[in-house]
Amino acid sequence: MTPRLSAERLAPIIAGVAGLAWIWMELAPTRTAFADTDNPSMGLSFLNADPTAWPLAGLAAGIAAVALVATVLAMRDRLASAPGDGDKPGVGVDTISVLGIMAAACLFGMGAVRMSGGPIRYVQGLDQDWGETAYLVIQFVGTQALATGGLVLLALWLGCVAWMGARRRVIPRVVALLAVLPALRLVGVLGPLGIEAEGVWLLLILAIPAAFVWLVLLGATIRRPERMTAGDMLGASPATRDDAGGRFGEASA
Repeated sequence: MTPRLSAERLAPIIAGVAGLAWIWMELAPTRTAFADTDNPSMGLSFLNADPTAWPLAGLAAGIAAVALVATVLAMRDRLASAPGDGDKPGVGVDTISVLGIMAAACLFGMGAVRMSGGPIRYVQGLDQDWGETAYLVIQFVGTQALATGGLVLLALWLGCVAWMGARRRVIPRVVALLAVLPALRLVGVLGPLGIEAEGVWLLLILAIPAAFVWLVLLGATIRRPERMTAGDMLGASPATRDDAGGRFGEASA
């Protein structure tokens, strides 16, 4: 196992574990007497009672985001170098990689927003109404925008990566099939359009931690891209044969 392969396996595992830690820390208010964090007054009470909760959640989200960037870039290289789907990576691989980077950016933004607990408490000390307003702004920008958008983009990225990775034999098909559950998060985009997904609410909630569990599975089972056999090269296009031959020559040298 080369150092690069070790890094490629480690990045999704770190992203998955940090993401699960972030979710657990976001649920901290439900384990206290301040469960209704939609109420700004109760939310501020929670911040005062546990001032480290938000910073720890922000740290976990930031770690997950950085590790996700490494994961997206590593999977982009693997999908691009895997034989059998044309001569070049194409727009598809690059597009889903950009979506993955956007998901990481949203999660990183969420982590940054969660570091604002101290300033919110300071504003509350000046005026209670100002503090509640600041709290609501953070909740809308963080939870309702950055976190929601990041999770939807993550579900879209992993769904596409699972499909393409299974086709190119980069991801085991069983693992790719398990991506169906986290990809169900995409159904949530119908809500703002006025289309209610009856009966799948619980699945939409489970899809959030499932996405990070899937990242751990990805890191644990990711495969080396398979070399092209002589038969594959005979059936491939001239550009593909030249590219594969060049890589074989470099490896032999």
